[in-house]
Amino acid sequence: MDFSFTINAQKDEKLVIDYKIIYPTNNQKVSEKVFKIKQLNIKQNTSIAVHKKHLFRLMTTKKLYAGKHQIHLKINGNIFEKAYFILNETFA
Repeated sequence: MDFSFTINAQKDEKLVIDYKIIYPTNNQKVSEKVFKIKQLNIKQNTSIAVHKKHLFRLMTTKKLYAGKHQIHLKINGNIFEKAYFILNETFA
């Protein structure tokens, strides 16, 4: 899955950029995993474009289930954007 976003700085700031994926499980609950993107210092009135590719792989430690998943963009621990996507049965 590819996703991208742009951050526009309103002030000089140190940023910690993460994303969280919320996966469905087999027992009607959810599982969450946070992934790091980068840490950086950004200057006021500048912007940064970020492009990320998340690979879904079959693993022995985590089984993937088809269905509705969520992705949250987190900057300095705060959620700024949420999106949903469907993982197909053929992949899971």
